[in-house]
Amino acid sequence: MSDSIHRASFADQTVSVPNVADLCWLCIDTCSAYLCVALGSGADFDSRVQPGKNRSSIDLVPVIKELLRKRGVKKPDAILVTVGPGSFTGTRIGVSTARNLAMLWKIPVASIYSLQLYAEPLLSPGPEPLKAPARDSEFSPFMVSLDGKQNRFYSLAVGGPESVYHTRQQQLQDLRPEEVLAAVAPGDRIYCDEWALLKERLPEPREVLPLPQPEPHSFFRLLERAQPGPGHYESLIPVYVRSDPATAKYPEGFHHKPGN
Repeated sequence: MSDSIHRASFADQTVSVPNVADLCWLCIDTCSAYLCVALGSGADFDSRVQPGKNRSSIDLVPVIKELLRKRGVKKPDAILVTVGPGSFTGTRIGVSTARNLAMLWKIPVASIYSLQLYAEPLLSPGPEPLKAPARDSEFSPFMVSLDGKQNRFYSLAVGGPESVYHTRQQQLQDLRPEEVLAAVAPGDRIYCDEWALLKERLPEPREVLPLPQPEPHSFFRLLERAQPGPGHYESLIPVYVRSDPATAKYPEGFHHKPGN
């Protein structure tokens, strides 16, 4: 970890941000069927993971208030939020809440992708049936996927730890079931939140494992190893991966012409 100082500029002030490991972070993920929130640092944090499908808009703020009260903190030093891909509504809830709180508290924000968060625990050994290769040795590739509806799955192919800690947006894919199968080797694991649905739709028999619920400690491991730079709340932009139908049909914008 470096001792560099990050500076985030706001409309009325400039905030100096020390080493990320020294900060009290509010970490938020609402992109999947779980609500995952953590508050603190990697060495000492409190967290809550609970089913969040159709409830994140109701439960997120109360959970944040609960964690602040539990730790005796009025506000965190910075916010980390997953910006997608995932549930359209869930992604917007997480990003908009992070933006609003950062604006209210005048603190910096950082972002990671949801599939980074869900893939990170799978870099470590774990109990069956979720046993995965060691974090930095004897690694074998795997894929994590989320049901994106419309017979498509948001996916990240993990070829090594760096695929997770330094994920680029172009690595996030929106795949049909047959494309998921084509993107992995025969021996590679496939994890999916809707594992039975994906397994049923694959063009040939293949084991698909349940994607485990988000792991709060992964927020802090990603902060330490990926080191996303804290910035202004306006830098938070949801990542949906899939274009909406209008954008897909008119990628350069729709220009009405009389007579058309």
